[in-house]
Amino acid sequence: MAAVCVYAITGAQARKDAVHIFHTSMRFEEGGAHPAVNILTARPDLVERIIGGYNTQDVALNYGAMLRDCTHHDTLNRCVQPPFAPVPMASSRNLSLIISAK
Repeated sequence: MAAVCVYAITGAQARKDAVHIFHTSMRFEEGGAHPAVNILTARPDLVERIIGGYNTQDVALNYGAMLRDCTHHDTLNRCVQPPFAPVPMASSRNLSLIISAK
């Protein structure tokens, strides 16, 4: 999960590569489980760092892409959900199912 530290990476292309590595690790599945999701669930400070990335203009788009990858998993949605939200946010998979059902 070293790709979470995009702050320290200099150069736009290197940051894009780090986000791509993060994206690939989030999609990796082994035996029905996602190891990267398990790591991020166990370490909520990493998720907080991704959310905090919006404070720095240079890397906000990179962290946005990483946060979007996190929202594909229900367990990470609980970490990302703001405390003031009245209804739990739906993951992008569930949202597409809800939209297609209507």
